[in-house]
Amino acid sequence: GIVPPYFADWRNARPIAPYHKGDGHVTDDTLMTHALIRVYERVGGHLTAYAAAHPHKLTFGSAGTGSISHLTYLLYTHLTNTQLEHVPYRGSSQSMNDLLSGQIDMSFEQVVSAGPNIVAGGVKALAVTAPRRAAAIPAVPSATEAGLPELQTTAWTALFFPKGTPQPIVERINAALDKAMRDDAVAKRLAELGADLPAETERTPQALGKLVRSEIDKWVPLINAAGVVGN
Repeated sequence: GIVPPYFADWRNARPIAPYHKGDGHVTDDTLMTHALIRVYERVGGHLTAYAAAHPHKLTFGSAGTGSISHLTYLLYTHLTNTQLEHVPYRGSSQSMNDLLSGQIDMSFEQVVSAGPNIVAGGVKALAVTAPRRAAAIPAVPSATEAGLPELQTTAWTALFFPKGTPQPIVERINAALDKAMRDDAVAKRLAELGADLPAETERTPQALGKLVRSEIDKWVPLINAAGVVGN
């Protein structure tokens, strides 16, 4: 799980480059809220208002305690002053299966994994937790458009080497990753999956280190306040 000791460990790693950032999330995999269509219709399209008026009535599935979907849940309930019944799973596929079958009411999932079910109509995407809409699902509003501008969560992937790795190696691998991210075929495939590449100015080791520090500042206080521990 993502807990304070995990963040402390990153200081023993050397940032190389982020290479998977989502549309607010994907490569930063964009996180999104989903609700079963019948649940959404049952509450008249006002999911947050219903959750606020009925504490612990709605169930929320995550990929596990400390996962990015769980952290987004913590941020959502903090911003909206709501209380949902958290159901942690061992991975997002189990959470999505139970969302589709009606065992849980809602979840935060990544565009990459949830996109096909959204397009097929199995789940209704309520918002993308990003400042802009996701290219893969352009009809889904951003969190800002949905009235929750502070609900910004990005799942990202990056490369780290052990602390003390020689600078020439860091520079060589960073350059190779940057070259791959400039490949049109790579960008096209990631876009099809609902992912965005980081901007060129965000591909340096320094930018990645800054990103990690900003994530620590954002999530550790929330994790501590919620009393979350790893599992």
